[in-house]
Amino acid sequence: MRALVLFLAVGCAAGRVNVPVLRPAEINLVSYKTLGISSLSGGPMAQLVTATLEEQLVRSQRFTIVDRQRIESVMGELQLASTDIADPHNSVKLGGLLTAGALITGDVQSRYVETPHEDKGFSKGGVPHFHRWTSAELTLEANFRLTDVSTGALLVARRYSALKSNDSNGLTQVAAGLLGAVLSSATGQTMENDAIDPPPDRARLEREAVAEVVSKFAAAIQPTSEMREVQFELDDAVPQLQAGLGWAQHGDWRKAQATFNTAIQDSEKNARIGAGTLWKVYFDTAVSYEYGGEPDKALPLLEKAYSLAPGNRRVLDEMESVKRMQGELRQLAEQNAR
Repeated sequence: MRALVLFLAVGCAAGRVNVPVLRPAEINLVSYKTLGISSLSGGPMAQLVTATLEEQLVRSQRFTIVDRQRIESVMGELQLASTDIADPHNSVKLGGLLTAGALITGDVQSRYVETPHEDKGFSKGGVPHFHRWTSAELTLEANFRLTDVSTGALLVARRYSALKSNDSNGLTQVAAGLLGAVLSSATGQTMENDAIDPPPDRARLEREAVAEVVSKFAAAIQPTSEMREVQFELDDAVPQLQAGLGWAQHGDWRKAQATFNTAIQDSEKNARIGAGTLWKVYFDTAVSYEYGGEPDKALPLLEKAYSLAPGNRRVLDEMESVKRMQGELRQLAEQNAR
């Protein structure tokens, strides 16, 4: 079976591994091999969203993307604006002149607000000085529509929003200002010069907001990878569990599985290993199969773990996780049947 996870896994806290997991798309577009992206309406931010979406879909190589200049040229010939494509009649007219099976359209709204702030202090001579900075908040809302250009049927309609700000920096500065005022009164510290912080990085906030909404829409129409934290159970009585975790942290699931299976064999023969430890051995072995791309092998192992630790919530939760993963694998198989 094709591995569900990418090769690299990164270890974090003891017993935990961060694993990239491939998730199925929300909408199965297996019958659509070619997509077109019309420039979204809404000004400069809309242009950035359009370009970022086009770049991400081209990079994924899942769909053939029709050249956007070609789409805009045809729309010009038909005297259609981006907002006109919402009309099924217009989308069918456009589809008759394009090779795309479906067309992405939509609109974008954004709002950017800057708020000035000021702290006041005094020099030793009693001269007032100021610390000034500006906080910024950017709100971005994007509406995406995917239309079958042969029938005019609306396949997908999604609305996403993102809120980005430098408030965390501003709050830190406010706290620092308040703390400074307290220290000044308590210790006699002074503010000898004015200070003005650099202006907010609006371009960075825009990039982050655009990346967020584009990633959400991309996840709706194509499989995407996400990081998931996986928790293993360790026990000093079975050193192989730590060794198996090490292989998992390096993304070598075959060696992790072999190590955990050896731990099962050795533990079953060891009279000093009780059920309170043995369930962990079966549990870790199950997890290695679950995230190694073979969840069908994980369930019997989890059932064994549960028989050793009845009522264990961790085991029951992992069983549900395996069932979800089995369903996601089936979805991925359907979405990859090209």
